[in-house]
Amino acid sequence: MRASRRGDPRQHVFTTGQIAQLTHTSARTVSNWIDRGELVGFRVPGTRCRPRRVTRAALVAFLKRHNLPAGNLEEGTFFQSLLVGTEDQLRQRLAKLLREADGFRRRSAAEVFSAGLLVERYRPDAVVADVALGRGEALLIARILAALPPPRPVCLVVAAEDETAPHELRAAGCDEVFTRPFDVKQLTDRLRCYRAAGCWRHRR
Repeated sequence: MRASRRGDPRQHVFTTGQIAQLTHTSARTVSNWIDRGELVGFRVPGTRCRPRRVTRAALVAFLKRHNLPAGNLEEGTFFQSLLVGTEDQLRQRLAKLLREADGFRRRSAAEVFSAGLLVERYRPDAVVADVALGRGEALLIARILAALPPPRPVCLVVAAEDETAPHELRAAGCDEVFTRPFDVKQLTDRLRCYRAAGCWRHRR
C-alpha cells in the first residue's frame, strides 16, 4: 500500500472510493480496514447502501500509523493564517500564542504580490493584513479576498492608531479591524474562536 501526496486540503470528509484513489487500493480494501477497526468510518443516516465516510483527522491518523505520507491532507487539520506586512514584534507574539501543537500554522508575506501567491497556493483560513505595509495595500488585500470564490479566508486588518475610517476597511471586505494600540491576545482569541467554532468553514 502506498499513499498519494495528492488531496484537497479543504476537504473534510472522504468516501471509501476517494480513499482508495489516494492510497492506490480498492474501495473493498478500505471497507475492510473500517470493518477491522483500523480506520474509523461512519455512515450518513439514511444511506445504508452508500459508501461509508471517513473524516480527514481519522484518515491522517491512519496514514501516520502506517508510516504513509499524508501530503496535502495534513494541511487541512490546521487552522492556517497568513500574515501580510506584519511587524516583527507582532509576528513573534503570534508565534508564541498560536502554536502548531495547538493546531495553528502561520505563513508570512512582505507585500501584496507574495500574499496573492500564497493565498492561491495554500488557501489559508485567515489573513491578517497590517496597514504598516500601506493602507492602500491593506484595502487591496481585503478586496482580493472578498472577490475569491468560496472558500474565502477570514480577513482581519491591523490598523494604525490614527485610523479614521475603519468602515472603509470593512466595506472593502475586511471582517474585523484591530486598531493600535491593542492587546495581541485579542487578535489571537478571535483566531481561536474561528478555529474552535469552525466559523471559517461557514464561508466555504
